[in-house]
Amino acid sequence: ASEDMEEAISLVDAVEGWTVCATESLSVRRPGSRCFLGSGQVKQLAERIARLRTMKRLIRQAGQSEKSEELSAAGDDWIAFVNTANLKPSQQRMLQDAWDVNVYD
Repeated sequence: ASEDMEEAISLVDAVEGWTVCATESLSVRRPGSRCFLGSGQVKQLAERIARLRTMKRLIRQAGQSEKSEELSAAGDDWIAFVNTANLKPSQQRMLQDAWDVNVYD
């Protein structure tokens, strides 16, 4: 599992302009479920993504000059990768809706 995570991180890092902000390894009991993950896992990750986005905005805002009051939306694109070969398009859409980010597998 650790090697899979390292490989996934390497693939993301290879894309210009992309950075891995956080990783999470979860066990999936029933990968055929509606969202692929359990509802508690989906909610937990939604909260984590929201916290990471808020922290990034606050850090960026604190680093801006006093003359600039408006935060740029650029650089606020978030993507989630689900490292599996079993993610169905309907599950992908459900996760995108729950997390408010594009989801790739």
